[in-house]
Amino acid sequence: MKWIGLALCALVLLLRPWLPGLVVAIGYLYGSIVIVNLTVLLVRKLRDLLFWRVRHRLLGAFVFAGLIPLLLILGMVYFAGRILAGQLASDYLQDSVQDLARELTWIDVDLAQRTASLPAADLGRVAGEIFKQHDSKFPSLAAPLIRVGQDGASEVLGKCDPSGRAPARAFRRPS
Repeated sequence: MKWIGLALCALVLLLRPWLPGLVVAIGYLYGSIVIVNLTVLLVRKLRDLLFWRVRHRLLGAFVFAGLIPLLLILGMVYFAGRILAGQLASDYLQDSVQDLARELTWIDVDLAQRTASLPAADLGRVAGEIFKQHDSKFPSLAAPLIRVGQDGASEVLGKCDPSGRAPARAFRRPS
């Protein structure tokens, strides 16, 4: 009877362009039920072939009732740990970047305060001294020396690169 249902499902699949929608839907539903039923019968038959002794049945019960859930739990713990470690690493990176930005802001404030009233010729020397103070944390610290006038216009007075490692594009005037 089940094979007839499977054949009927295949017939509905072949003739679906010419059949009404309700007949096709009922055919799909009936075919799905037949396929599930055949799959259950196949699994039972395979189980009977593989676990034909009581010892094998106990072993199968142990694997399906004990080992597989344990593996699933261990997998969930592993992935939860990976997600937690990723979140902690992201938070650590964000805090580190914010700390570096804060330190660079203080260097910038120090540079601005100490060079506000200096002539253009002394800017490079004073900036170099300030950069050398922070050389342990920022070994390749460099900056263009720009002064903003009263009218809001900025002029590039030079560059300060004590380490000589900054690329030339770092000193281009922003557009």
